[in-house]
Amino acid sequence: MKRLTALLVFLMLAVMLAGGSGTAEDPYRIANAAELLAFATSVNDDTRYVRLISDIDLNGS
Repeated sequence: MKRLTALLVFLMLAVMLAGGSGTAEDPYRIANAAELLAFATSVNDDTRYVRLISDIDLNGS
């Protein structure tokens, strides 16, 4: 069950984020507030790497 959950989270992030696979060599790329929220709600105790690729204004929306 844990493997299935991890696979579903990986697939969800691959579709919702600006790119990357979540590894140190290829971090997820987050470009806006919606992608940041999607990532934040999916993170648990797993090790994942991200790179913010633009300034994100959380006050505007």
